[in-house]
Amino acid sequence: MLILLILGFGASVGTGIIAGFLNLFILLALTGTSLPALSMLLYSPLKTRKLITKYRQSEESLIQP
Repeated sequence: MLILLILGFGASVGTGIIAGFLNLFILLALTGTSLPALSMLLYSPLKTRKLITKYRQSEESLIQP
């Protein structure tokens, strides 16, 4: 799915360069492809970081001197 979104974004940027970015359909295509692709790219690392932080916090209560 991510590959299709990135391909659509690239096609939208290419069309925007040729036809101009002020066209409403090009702006909708750029928005419709860039926002989901960006969220998919950022969600996984943020989720991993959150899980690691949660594990490290729970690890402190497991260690007894």
